[in-house]
Amino acid sequence: YGVTDNCLLTNYHYLQSNADFCVIEGDNPTLIREKDDRPDGDPGVNPSSGSASHASVGYNSSDAPVHEFLVRWMNGNVLRATLENFPNDLIAAGGRHLLEMIEFLAGRSVPAVKPQGGQAAPAKAGKTAQGAKRSADLQRSNQILIYDQLLNFLKQHGALLSSVRPEHFLSCDQFVKHMQQTTSGGVSATRRQLEKLFYVKSADAWTNAIWQTIKIFLLNRVTPKALKMTPGMRDEHEDDEDGQATSKKLSPEL
Repeated sequence: YGVTDNCLLTNYHYLQSNADFCVIEGDNPTLIREKDDRPDGDPGVNPSSGSASHASVGYNSSDAPVHEFLVRWMNGNVLRATLENFPNDLIAAGGRHLLEMIEFLAGRSVPAVKPQGGQAAPAKAGKTAQGAKRSADLQRSNQILIYDQLLNFLKQHGALLSSVRPEHFLSCDQFVKHMQQTTSGGVSATRRQLEKLFYVKSADAWTNAIWQTIKIFLLNRVTPKALKMTPGMRDEHEDDEDGQATSKKLSPEL
């Protein structure tokens, strides 16, 4: 199903990445629509139809400036543990940085999930080769439960994350194994195809989850009343014949 998001912060990366496909029209309201054709007359690929596959396996280098900005902002404002490599550090820590960020901004923690098989099950299962495999599968399942709880918590508070699945937060190896075990219908993808899919989905999942967290727990605090009370801001309005304000805006004092 589709969702509608009118937040520039959460839509900016999409608009920037698809500048050749989108056009902004109108003024109050401002509308964004997808172009039917490219300027040269050659029909373009609709960006909503999906992401293009990468020639090589790995994170898209064009997203590096966005990731670097997120790392700097998170380290300077919301994190206790330092984040250096995005999104590898997030994956290695099991999403701990994002959980810290939510707790800091929301003032509450994501509810804990009871692990499958109990706390001691993975250790007991890992004594043999077969037991080690069961342990890895159990650990992956528990990690998916944690990410599913995380997504549900964000959605309950207004985050628009319908395109993000819990398995998108896993490591590459865990994602590949999960997809190989859960794919049904007789259609199977090669490991390389799944790895390409992972690097697209993983970066998008972590980025979107962070943007949506900022939107619902930080930007939602920014209201006209709060802006009006901010030092350095003043009202600008025009009065009609009855002395009623016909238009009003807040602008910084110069």
